[in-house]
Amino acid sequence: MLSNVTISLSTHLHDACIPGTAGGDAVHIPMIGPLGGANYTQMDTTLNQVIWSLIPAEKNCHQLDAIAKKSSAAFERKRKAASVIQPVKSVVAQLESRKDWANQQYFAECQWTPALAEYLCAVWDLYPWTATPLLFSPQDAFRYGVAQLEVALWNNMSVTCIQLGMATKRLVWFDHAIQCAEAVINMRYTTHNVLSKAYSRAAEARSWVRYLHKLPLVPEMDPEDSLKTMVGKQTYLATLIRLRESQVGWAHAKCHTSHEGCVPQTYIDTNADSITRKGFWVAV
Repeated sequence: MLSNVTISLSTHLHDACIPGTAGGDAVHIPMIGPLGGANYTQMDTTLNQVIWSLIPAEKNCHQLDAIAKKSSAAFERKRKAASVIQPVKSVVAQLESRKDWANQQYFAECQWTPALAEYLCAVWDLYPWTATPLLFSPQDAFRYGVAQLEVALWNNMSVTCIQLGMATKRLVWFDHAIQCAEAVINMRYTTHNVLSKAYSRAAEARSWVRYLHKLPLVPEMDPEDSLKTMVGKQTYLATLIRLRESQVGWAHAKCHTSHEGCVPQTYIDTNADSITRKGFWVAV
């Protein structure tokens, strides 16, 4: 039971989270310009060049270079040069449909490579509308669906990279899976549900890296020992976040000075037994 383990969320988040996602709804981050509904609908295009200036479309994606050679980077460069931007609602709707189609046509059929290519291209096509506080307030990021779509695509890429790694036993895919999962972990705008999945994917990929390197696997029945490792910490966090009743909305809204807003310490203190019963050491 967890009664023998000192549970301190701030301790375990220290190595597993990045400080930049803290601040919550108490911190005002100035946007790049006076963006509003007219810009998001593209009735007003006067700030398009400024919006595009945030996206380094001149460079290819290096995080997934195995796929990026076939990506739409060249197309994005042309769009940026012409300051062409689709309205937020329409591009989110199109890419949500594309994601769902890729899930059904490729991922569900275990066609990992084309599934990954679709998810990656969807991320490219979402640009320049990325869920950054430089472009969106928290309310607008979630109201328009940009935040939910972006983290879902990165999560899907992480899952798919794990599948490719399992199929090929190549470490590079697990490295990519970790990077994609940590993209979600490091994002300011994400939901509890996807944040939990991201921690779980990162832990799963790291377990595979240990296995392929022939290192001892994380001891599943010894919480004190397991929590000393990144795999243990991320599995721990995935489970804690998953146990929250509310899985939608901004996960970091109340992370004002630390990440205790994701899962309040009082919640952990009153749910220790539930954490054990629901699979504390099992990836979600």
